[in-house]
Amino acid sequence: MKRSIWDNGKISVIVHLKNPANQNRIIEMFQNFMFPDFYKTKLKFAYGKTSAEAFSKIQDDAGMKILTTDSILQINPEIWDQIGYVDNNAPNARLIGLAGSEIPYNADIANASSIFGSYAYTSDGKIARQDHFRDPYVFQEVSCIDPALMILFGNDVEFDPKVADEFLGASLCCKVREKGFSAVAAMSPADHPAAIFDQPSIYSDAKVSNYEKHRKHFFERYKKIFLPLVSILIPAYNQPEFFVQALDSALEQDYPNIEIRVGDDSTDDRVEKAIKPYLRRHKNIFYEHHDKPLGFNGRGN
Repeated sequence: MKRSIWDNGKISVIVHLKNPANQNRIIEMFQNFMFPDFYKTKLKFAYGKTSAEAFSKIQDDAGMKILTTDSILQINPEIWDQIGYVDNNAPNARLIGLAGSEIPYNADIANASSIFGSYAYTSDGKIARQDHFRDPYVFQEVSCIDPALMILFGNDVEFDPKVADEFLGASLCCKVREKGFSAVAAMSPADHPAAIFDQPSIYSDAKVSNYEKHRKHFFERYKKIFLPLVSILIPAYNQPEFFVQALDSALEQDYPNIEIRVGDDSTDDRVEKAIKPYLRRHKNIFYEHHDKPLGFNGRGN
């Protein structure tokens, strides 16, 4: 495994311990796990109502963090090959997961249309079922990651303690993107999954209790990060009745991150009077009345 620019020779495994009865099993599993021999490794347990809350409490300076929960039953050393390949071929990647997708424009990740990677799950601890969503070519850049197991590089990305577990991976992807970096889902071999869990993937069972409430909360906190801003530009000149039709049409669009910018070349104040009620009701409308027409048959506007 190549040593990345984030590497400081330390790896921390941080496990959200939801059930104290799982602690000894987790300790034994990672004691037997083969870490690269040139790293100092630590196992830490995090506690909280949600994984996001638990991880946010941990202070850790390791250059690489493996983040998971006590739902993990098995982790295979082959995961280092996946991490190393991503590190060699996607130096901009700061976050790696086993499965991921785009964030739909309404943040309903349960209905994401393109999901990459795979996820192994067993309900009886014996037979593991592996969901293959869509195999990436070794890895695929995504904007949402299944949070069951994540590898995070660096120390400057903070966890949002206020998001629900099913949106933890999406919020972390947004924070990585804010830093100018990317997140990827890495390919896991069909016959040898990188990890096995005792609970299903968020993509298989995302419609949990209070899902809609959690979706709306995540959407309001992160929409300006995962949704590009769309600017609708409306030049106006002395025809308030047609201007109002154009403005109403712009406001009826259902895309959530829109701003409307109006440049008014009018020689009177009729457009200005027409827009004033809209400005009081809509914070995403910006209006500028020019002192005079800017010329060039409206091209200046």
